[in-house]
Amino acid sequence: MGSVTSPFHEGTGEPRVERSGADPVAPYQLYLDHADAIAYQATLASFAPTFFAGAVEAITGHPRAAFLDGELRWIDLVLPEDLPHLFAATSRLLGVGDVIRHRYRIRRRDGALLWVEDVARVIRASPEAEPIVHGTVRDVTERVNAEETVARGHRVLHATRRLQERFIVEGEPSLRFQEMLDVLLSASGSDHAFILEAVNDGHRTRSFRLRAARPSLAPAAADSFAAEEPWAALVARSTQPLLLVGEGAATELRLPAWLPPCGALLSLPLLLGGELLGCILLGAAAPAYAPALVESLEPLFSTCTAFLAAIRAEGERKRAAEERQHLELGMLQAQKLESIGLLAAGIAHDFNNVLTTILGNAGLARLHLPAHAECSRFLVEIEGASRRAADLCRKLLAYAGKGSFAVEAVELGELVKTVVPLVENALSKKARVVVEVEGDLPVVEGDATQLQQLVLALLTNASDALGSDGGHIAVRVKVEVLSGTMGNGAGSTAAGPGRYVVLEVADSGCGMPREVLARIFDPFFTTKFPGRGLGLAAALGIVRQHGGALFVTSAEGSGSAFRVLLPALDGERRGEPHLRPNPDTRAP
Repeated sequence: MGSVTSPFHEGTGEPRVERSGADPVAPYQLYLDHADAIAYQATLASFAPTFFAGAVEAITGHPRAAFLDGELRWIDLVLPEDLPHLFAATSRLLGVGDVIRHRYRIRRRDGALLWVEDVARVIRASPEAEPIVHGTVRDVTERVNAEETVARGHRVLHATRRLQERFIVEGEPSLRFQEMLDVLLSASGSDHAFILEAVNDGHRTRSFRLRAARPSLAPAAADSFAAEEPWAALVARSTQPLLLVGEGAATELRLPAWLPPCGALLSLPLLLGGELLGCILLGAAAPAYAPALVESLEPLFSTCTAFLAAIRAEGERKRAAEERQHLELGMLQAQKLESIGLLAAGIAHDFNNVLTTILGNAGLARLHLPAHAECSRFLVEIEGASRRAADLCRKLLAYAGKGSFAVEAVELGELVKTVVPLVENALSKKARVVVEVEGDLPVVEGDATQLQQLVLALLTNASDALGSDGGHIAVRVKVEVLSGTMGNGAGSTAAGPGRYVVLEVADSGCGMPREVLARIFDPFFTTKFPGRGLGLAAALGIVRQHGGALFVTSAEGSGSAFRVLLPALDGERRGEPHLRPNPDTRAP
């Protein structure tokens, strides 16, 4: 069996020092060729290498000779920020037998960064000999990364637990999102982080809403954007982490101006049951999003998904409660209007009977008087007052939906063109009325006289809203097709799917506060002088009697808009008007 040459003196265990010009590595070439570390010897005073072999080129990318010939120093590879740590560790190599183990970073010849572990010990050949440092340098980048991943995972779990506890105890989702982004920036080494909430229409993402940003964006930055934008469309379709910018990105995208420039931009979808609730965007100056890093942040992604789901569920609960409250208020309003309508109809019916007697007897009395009798003028005033009272009765009956009317096919646009010029003199002198009527409008079925009364009531209300300052009144007639039900109209009116002729009367007046808006259709309610208050009530009754819907929008200082939707006839049914009488009412 062949002998093996040892690098140490037999008996003493002290290292051999090569005295000849032969390569000191040659006897150990077999071992060094298969080593995964660099073995070195250097003087303690100058740290000039006297022995430097092993995986030199594999670790550094530089040939071994470059270090031995002095062309390259080991400290030239060490990152400047790690040099103080290296010098501090070396200064501890004072006593013979002392062993130090420390880690630092070097930059390879190809520019890559490596973590290395340096294990060194001082050995003397004799008490008088110069101290020699013996050591090994090993590439521990994978080990350091694994340790960092584990440590990051622990930090992320701790932060996640804290966020969950604060969310449960304190709520305040906006603050929790900001805290979550702070953790993400620290854990991922990112420069920018954003949380986007998906706004879904069924199973399709319609747009995104910016929930949180770190660093905070300027106030002018957009807080929502359509999912049709190319980059947002990619995010909306992705179910896996997606690199939008950087090496390996699927395609070059034009990003919105509010996103800061970055060398890498990673999108992380937040999914719950296959539905996209939102995403997290992480941006960094240099690409640094390894799969292991993304995996270690998974607890934060899951928590963010849970937060968004909780916010969405709370929003849906509030909307359901508001809808239920609105429905209850609508039912109460409908019951109130029905009760008032029944009362109004009963009063109008009985009062009509009284008026019939008054008018009849006044007329008979005038017939028995001489033509120029002095008391005839009193009878004329009695008849005039009775007819005005009869007109109030007709409005009450219209509000209650108890009046009889002649049903025919009515061209609402032509009716409006006819009515507006007739009533302009009765409106405010400072009101400017603009009429817009679409061409080829379908007809509606109704009573032309009552529809005229409807137009008159809306115009009068708009004129009153302008007051002494004057303004504009816009009257529009157009056709509109509804694909779904449009509810929450005045008096619980609603419009189902179908084709409608729309009458819109909008003014630039003072508008109405919410408390006034809630009562404008109550009979005899008015903000004007006493004796008014039946116009809009009668208008609502006419709309309901024609199977339509009435919608009002108004705000103080912003004017008001009344929209009447009347069902359009499928064909132009033009025939003789026919009466739709109500047996309970008779007009004098």
